[in-house]
Amino acid sequence: MNFVVLTAALSGANAALYVSSRMLFSMARSGWAPGRLGHLNAQGSPNFALLVSSYGIVVALVLERWAPANAFEFMLRAAFFGMILSWVVSLAAHVSFRGRASPEDLKALPLHSPLGAWGSAIGFTVVCAVIVKGWWDSPVNRISGLLYLLFLTLAWWLIKSTRQE
Repeated sequence: MNFVVLTAALSGANAALYVSSRMLFSMARSGWAPGRLGHLNAQGSPNFALLVSSYGIVVALVLERWAPANAFEFMLRAAFFGMILSWVVSLAAHVSFRGRASPEDLKALPLHSPLGAWGSAIGFTVVCAVIVKGWWDSPVNRISGLLYLLFLTLAWWLIKSTRQE
């Protein structure tokens, strides 16, 4: 059983590492990440993007070494905030899109949300309440979430100030 679990975990980690390094590579090529992440080595691998993408593995190893009793909880809670943040961004983008689109544009869409922008606004409110509840329940959620938001905000300002349109 341990072999199966370990194999599945390593397979998932390998897939995540591949996807995240290629995503950073693509973002660098389009100007949304530092240009150095968009370079390939002679074999066609984005080595620097791969190195940057592996920070999560390093964090996991450090946590496992210095906080073995809580390492799994810390990693799970930090990953949860990143996952739930993607829902917040998606729902906010949908509300913004619906507010900017003309009635003709909305009619031309191939799929229609049954509740329109209200459905996304309600979802946004519920997901934000889940985040606040998680922050209330766990200092790990609160600290990792706030640090992640700070990092993303600083990265956005840095990229926005240096990005060439």
